[in-house]
Amino acid sequence: MDCSQTEEITHNVSHRGEFHTCTKPCFWFSFVFQEKTRYLGSDYLKEGPEGNDIRKTNVAQIRMAYRFETLSYELNLIKEGLKTD
Repeated sequence: MDCSQTEEITHNVSHRGEFHTCTKPCFWFSFVFQEKTRYLGSDYLKEGPEGNDIRKTNVAQIRMAYRFETLSYELNLIKEGLKTD
C-alpha cells in the first residue's frame, strides 16, 4: 500500500465517525469535532472533493472525486436493487 492509499484510508475512517448518539450536546462530540477540524480541515463534513483539504489530508482532489463518484454509483445500484415493482 502506498502513502496516498494510507492517507485516503485514514481520511475516510476519520470521516465516518460523524453520527453521534447523544441527543444533547456533549463534551466528547465537541472534542471530536475540534480534532477532526484541526486534522481534516473546516469543510470536512462536506461530501466528496468539496470536503477535502489537500493541505491537511494529502489526498488528491481527483482521487476524492473518483471515490465519491464510485460510492454514489454503488449506493444508487443498491437503492435501485431494493426497489420492488
